[in-house]
Amino acid sequence: AIPAEQSRVFSTAQDNQTVVRVRICQGESRRLEANQGLGEFLLVDLPRGPRGHAKVSVTFVLDANGILQVQAKDLATGRAQGIEVNLVGGLSDDEIAKLRAKQDSLFGG
Repeated sequence: AIPAEQSRVFSTAQDNQTVVRVRICQGESRRLEANQGLGEFLLVDLPRGPRGHAKVSVTFVLDANGILQVQAKDLATGRAQGIEVNLVGGLSDDEIAKLRAKQDSLFGG
């Protein structure tokens, strides 16, 4: 049901990685390039360390007005960055239900 909120923790993929790019896309494909890009942002100044050391929580919040808020937070420092995307404009109730089902399958909701 909407409103909905889901979070997932990711870790860095490379040694000494200090920046994470968060890309927000909409679509059915598991391949990022096959989906429609909605926005992106950077979370910077992550603590240096071996890959997998820095943990970043990414939270998606979808409200009843079709506003999607995405926030990435470095769990060690509390530093956060985010973006707001307006999904209204063509999404039917059925499409919103499909997005919710996809979200549940990806994040175990």
